[in-house]
Amino acid sequence: KNSISDNGFSTVARDIAALADGSVVVAGYSVWGTTPNYLTLTPAGTPSEGMHMKFDIKGKVVWYKRVAPISDGRFRASAPMSDGGVLFAGDQEISGKRHAWLYRVDAKGAPLWQQTFEPLTGMLRLETVDVLKNGELALTGTTSSGVVDRIWQMRADPMGNHLWQQTYKPGTTARAGRQAAVLDDGGLVMVGSAVLGGDDQGVLMRTSRWGQAGCAAAGKCLKLTDCDDGDPCTLSRCDASKGCVHTAHLCSDGNQCTTDKCDPKKGCESTPNGCDDGNACTQDS
Repeated sequence: KNSISDNGFSTVARDIAALADGSVVVAGYSVWGTTPNYLTLTPAGTPSEGMHMKFDIKGKVVWYKRVAPISDGRFRASAPMSDGGVLFAGDQEISGKRHAWLYRVDAKGAPLWQQTFEPLTGMLRLETVDVLKNGELALTGTTSSGVVDRIWQMRADPMGNHLWQQTYKPGTTARAGRQAAVLDDGGLVMVGSAVLGGDDQGVLMRTSRWGQAGCAAAGKCLKLTDCDDGDPCTLSRCDASKGCVHTAHLCSDGNQCTTDKCDPKKGCESTPNGCDDGNACTQDS
């Protein structure tokens, strides 16, 4: 048993994940000087910060960190990575609209990169993140336009670069996409709720590797399981009307203190900026 005291911050844990060495990581959010209101995105009008912590196999705190978003932000899910690091996922407010938020750390909790994504429609509440066998990232949640809610799914490459996103309205409106499970073929099974015939009902939905929810919608992607062209400097996806589509990899790690490029053999690489202005009377950082 253990707990964290953070000098006036109220902390809410939303997700837990076990690592290969027996340690666990926790994802959530922290709010300054107030008890969070679980029914609103911004508790008591006070912006929240993403929070993540790690405990060793005996329950001792390895790290506790808060991550300041652009505005109000929360981590809601986490996924262990093969290198011992962790991917935290949630949403944050940018220009009055909630965006998906990915935040990657190494095995010591140091930040590697972060990305944000604007949903196709309305506001976004992210619920789950999973890592596929090929390293791609599968995100699910709910978008809301204020009138109609839709179940939402997005796929990103291992560096968090956007590949595609889809929304689904299985009834008059979808209340929420709550949980998801990854299938061996790269597709997802999602569970949530929706308004059907005037009543709230549970929804179970299976989508293809490319996010299509039916054979008719799959188009040219119907029998395709892979669009990888073998080039680490392109992003590959399947378009229902075009088939496989390949676009240049921009290789952004979201860190302004690094220079990003794509190596044809290794893929994306990020190197620290020198930040030397040549002036001995200034301190560069």
